[in-house]
Amino acid sequence: VNAFCSKGHLAEAFRVWDEMVSKSIKPTVMICNSMIKGYCRSGNASDGEKFLDKMILEGFVPDIISYNTLIYGFVREENMSKAFGLVKKMEEEKQRGGLVGDVFTYNSIL
Repeated sequence: VNAFCSKGHLAEAFRVWDEMVSKSIKPTVMICNSMIKGYCRSGNASDGEKFLDKMILEGFVPDIISYNTLIYGFVREENMSKAFGLVKKMEEEKQRGGLVGDVFTYNSIL
């Protein structure tokens, strides 16, 4: 999945994803992050965010890489309001014991 996403071949990545799911193999956070990265590299950070939201509904717990990837994707698309919105969301979750932004989070929006 990571190799396909790194090259921007989302259709192939989804083929592997679907095969995993059909064999009852639960995707890891690393695989989910690869899918998000694939969306962002292809200029579709909004679709990456939708993918993340769907995965959260299915019980996936995002990590700092999940958010940093999306933040960087939105910055590359010059959608600063979405990037700042994700940082704000992380800050709100931090108060509930959730994720804390790191140097990559803030460096992406500088």
